Amino acid sequence: MNVITVGRKKLDIFFILISFFMIMLTFLIIYINKANRDMKNYSIYHQKIKELSTLNQKIENTFLKKYRYIDYDALQTINHKFQETLDFLNQQKFVYKFDQPLKEKIDDFYATYKQKQRFIEQFKATNSRLTNSIHYLYDLHQSIEAEANISSSEKRIFLDIFFQVEQLAMELPNDLALLQANINKIKAIKANNKLYKYFYQHSTLFIKDIDFLKNILEKNEQLNLANKLQTLSQELEQHSNTMHKMQYNISLIFFIFGFLNLIFLIINYKKIHKLVQDLFTFKYTIENSDNLIIITDKNRNIEYVNEAFEHKLGYSKEEIIGEQPSLIKSNLMNESTYRNLNETLERGEKWEGELINRKKDGSLIYEKASIVPIINKDKIEGFLSIKLDISEYVEQNHELKYLLALFDHTQEGVLILDQNGFIVTANSAFLNVCGYEMDHVYKKPLSSILSKNDQDILDNHAQTIQRDRVFSSQVEILTKSQIPLEKRVTIVAIYDHGHIINYLVIYRD
Repeated sequence: MNVITVGRKKLDIFFILISFFMIMLTFLIIYINKANRDMKNYSIYHQKIKELSTLNQKIENTFLKKYRYIDYDALQTINHKFQETLDFLNQQKFVYKFDQPLKEKIDDFYATYKQKQRFIEQFKATNSRLTNSIHYLYDLHQSIEAEANISSSEKRIFLDIFFQVEQLAMELPNDLALLQANINKIKAIKANNKLYKYFYQHSTLFIKDIDFLKNILEKNEQLNLANKLQTLSQELEQHSNTMHKMQYNISLIFFIFGFLNLIFLIINYKKIHKLVQDLFTFKYTIENSDNLIIITDKNRNIEYVNEAFEHKLGYSKEEIIGEQPSLIKSNLMNESTYRNLNETLERGEKWEGELINRKKDGSLIYEKASIVPIINKDKIEGFLSIKLDISEYVEQNHELKYLLALFDHTQEGVLILDQNGFIVTANSAFLNVCGYEMDHVYKKPLSSILSKNDQDILDNHAQTIQRDRVFSSQVEILTKSQIPLEKRVTIVAIYDHGHIINYLVIYRD
């Protein structure tokens, strides 16, 4: 069984490999972009944490000014910026870009900062009272110093208290127990003067606020926000390094698979290139073949004809493509031939035989046909028909039969010589007249049946025969019994492509 097998499997593997390569390349580009974004995000988040550390330090520096005037607007700006930065880190996409444990630490830090915010507000209120108290105590002290009826010992107590308050305001070492003892002395004499009473009240409030502020700062210190920021920064960096290493390994795996896939692609490309070259050679061959080439689909619809088909049958490609081969059917052949053809092809086998078809102009064309199924994955996808135009051969064969009949039944003696003048065949009329059998003259020179005077007739008149292609003369033919018979001989030179291939010798009475 002869069939044409289509090389689709190699093509399929090639397209699968190139598709897989493109998918991997796409994923690699996407993954590299993601890794690049993650690195940028890491830089952003790391920068944000550094900003938080800076802002937290500014807040802590503000806490150090606990007995002095503070720019609350500046502190509010710092707090607001801290809040914005923290909100940025606390957004939901942080979980997606990093990991849940890190997000939980951000949440914990966020909750801790909420407590710090309360301490900031308490610090602002307390600091405001303390600074006001210091100024008010200063004014009271000046008023008391101006009183003439106040003893110097009492003034000394007020001076000591205010001195200790100034030490606190300037954050110099101070004995709070001594301060409290002096305040208690004022308590004993506060009824003597209403200024004493006011001084006592504000100094007592000052001591309470000092204790309250101390408690606020201690609680703030326990929050340990700076250490949490440092831990958060370290874990972010550690997570980023781990993520970078993982991304590097995944990218490397993608690259290795892509490289291996590329090698397979190159190997398959070489095979495909050879297949394409073979197909190109096949296409060039059928397009320039003198044979008639027809390619049909599985439903016998014509998909391709070559130039030889157009030239021989007179149909253009536009006219014939899409039609059935039955368009050129002559209906001069037996239907059993077509049944056999169809059954053979449907079995996936090659069919060979002769067909008689009809050209566009209605004339007949005789074809020696070979039709082969085109098989792909065990399925017939189409048919390839290669036909040889044997019309001339058939016509010549018919003419030959006519000439043979004339050769055998004419009353004139006829000999056919080869190009060297040796007898190839003789008709019955010659053999009967001369008494020869064919074996007696076959491959014998013409001179063997002529008299001595005429034996060199071919050599003597070669130029005339070559020039005129025909020569006539009176000669004597010797019979088998060597009896001379006078005959009129005509010698005709038969040419092919400018060279003599045979001589036709005709004898007449």
